[in-house]
Amino acid sequence: MSTVLGGAGAAALAGCSGDADTSGGGSTTTASTESGGTAEPTETTTEAPLGSSYEEELPVLLPDGDIQIPFYLSPDVREYFNERQVNIAPEVTAYERSSRALSTGSAMINPTAPAEWINMVSGGNEIALVGGEVKQINGIFTLPDSDIEGPQDLEGSTLGLPYMNSGTTKMMGAMLQDAYDIDIREDVESQSAGPAVLYSQMVEDGSLDAVMLWTGHTVKALANDDEVRQVMSATDHWVDQTGEAPMILNYGVRRDWLEEYPGEALGYIKAWDDGVNWAFEQNAIQSMYQQYGRLAGLTTEAERETLLDLFDEERVLMRPQSDWDGDLVDAQWELYELMEETGFIESAPSRDLGITHSELTDMA
Repeated sequence: MSTVLGGAGAAALAGCSGDADTSGGGSTTTASTESGGTAEPTETTTEAPLGSSYEEELPVLLPDGDIQIPFYLSPDVREYFNERQVNIAPEVTAYERSSRALSTGSAMINPTAPAEWINMVSGGNEIALVGGEVKQINGIFTLPDSDIEGPQDLEGSTLGLPYMNSGTTKMMGAMLQDAYDIDIREDVESQSAGPAVLYSQMVEDGSLDAVMLWTGHTVKALANDDEVRQVMSATDHWVDQTGEAPMILNYGVRRDWLEEYPGEALGYIKAWDDGVNWAFEQNAIQSMYQQYGRLAGLTTEAERETLLDLFDEERVLMRPQSDWDGDLVDAQWELYELMEETGFIESAPSRDLGITHSELTDMA
C-alpha cells in the first residue's frame, strides 16, 4: 500500500487553525514506503482482527508539519494496523484539506484538533471523539532578559498571537483569562501572524515582548533556550487545574460510520496504541524522526533532540488509549466549557460526543 507524501516544511500544524477554508484542495505527491524498521514488531495480544468487516481503505489526512507523522509513515507501526485488518492510507497534505476530512466524508476516522472539531460540530456534523493522540505542548515565550517572569506579567505587554482564531490562541486565551484575569483581546497589545513571523519579530526585531507558539515552533523555541525563555506551558497549567493534560489532537470519527463499524474504530485505536508502544519499547523513535522528521516540521538536529526529550518525559503522545476515560475526558470538556464561558467559542459541544475507551470497547 502506497503512502502519499506532501512536501516537508513548516506549514500549518494540526490543532493550530480553528477556521479553515473548506473550499479548496491540497496537492500531494505519491511515494511508496520502504521497509526500514529498526526491529521486528512484537506480537499483539489480539484474539481476532477487529477491522475485518470494513473492506475499504481508511484515508488518514495529516497536515504537513504534524508532529506525529513519522509514526504513521513507519512501516513497523503500520504493520500493527495490518494485523488488525484496519487498512489505513495516510496522506501528508495541506492543512485546509486535512481539517475538513471528517466533515466532507473524505475520512471516517481522523486526527482532529479541538478548534476544528468544534467548528465541524457547530456546523451540524455528528462527529464524536473516541481517543486522544497528541498532548497540548504549546506555550508562551519571552526573551531571556525580559521582565516577564510569568503569565501574570503579560498584562500591558505586546503579545504575538498565532492568529486570533487558532485553536492554540483560543485555548490558552481562555486559560489566561480564567486564571490571571488577563483578556488577550483587551489587556494586551496583540499582534496576529504566523508563528514563524512572530518568533522572528521577537527574537530578531525586538518588537514583541512575548509570543504564543504552535507545536512545531514550541519545539523550536525549547531547542533554542539561549534565544527565548518559556513563561507558560498549556499542559502544565491544565494539569495543575484538573490533574489531566489537554489534548491538541484527538481521534474524531463520523458518528454514522462509528455506529455501523465500531470494531474498525476500536481496531484503529488499538493498532495505534500497539504501534506507539512498540516504538517506545524498541527505542525506535529516534530513527523514525531521523527519516521523517522534516515532514513533522523539524529542521535541525537540536529540534529533533528536544522532541525526543519531550517523548522521554511523556509530554507528547497520550498513551495508553485506555486512559481516554473518566477524568481525562471530563478535563477536556472542562476546557471546552471554559472557552465558551470566556467567549472564545459560541458553545461547547455536547458531552455525549466524548465516547470513552470503555464505551467504545462495549460498542465493538
